[in-house]
Amino acid sequence: METLIKLNELKEDAIELRLSVFCDEQGIDRKEELTGDDALFTHFYLYVDDILVSYARARKIDNYYLVGRVVTKKEYRNKGYSSKIFKFIEEMALNEGINTIKLHAQDVSLGYYLKLGFKITSEQYIEAGVEHHNVEKVLK
Repeated sequence: METLIKLNELKEDAIELRLSVFCDEQGIDRKEELTGDDALFTHFYLYVDDILVSYARARKIDNYYLVGRVVTKKEYRNKGYSSKIFKFIEEMALNEGINTIKLHAQDVSLGYYLKLGFKITSEQYIEAGVEHHNVEKVLK
């Protein structure tokens, strides 16, 4: 059974998932991953049978939502779980009169974001030692 939860707090299982993917798999320094700004974000958790399989966070800034830390547990990737979180965030934004979603996309994931309708809005840059581009999606 799938359950999507929206909370104003960062749960321990999300920290574990983020550290597993960003630090253990990708080699990002833990200090770069846990920057202390999580209290500024709303957190989105997608569980399958009580297992956290996908997570993202979002923060309203002016007239857009900044989404980040999009992550899916390795064995659950390419099954549409993070897309469900994005759909939820997009619906939430539209309900609030916000029609733009932005994020700092790792280049290895750019194809995924482009398939979701995001457009590249910056030159390539390095963040936390990883190649990124800013991307943006205007909601309809």
